[in-house]
Amino acid sequence: MIAFVGANHEADAKAAGADIIGTAEVIQQLKTTGKIDFDVLVSEPSMMPKLAKVAKILGPRGLMPNPKNGTISDKPK
Repeated sequence: MIAFVGANHEADAKAAGADIIGTAEVIQQLKTTGKIDFDVLVSEPSMMPKLAKVAKILGPRGLMPNPKNGTISDKPK
């Protein structure tokens, strides 16, 4: 699982089971390689504009965060 959260929630996301904390570098890597090393992606609402850059990669694979399936939350736990 990868979590795109602010710096103040990184520890909470790790405690909740995130293997990877999403960063600008991770987004750039996704954009250039298209390689995905995770099966679940969760995000804080504030990170969604950054993830929009890779929506065409994440969306078709069902990995784009969505409030309906609970993958967008202010509380990473």
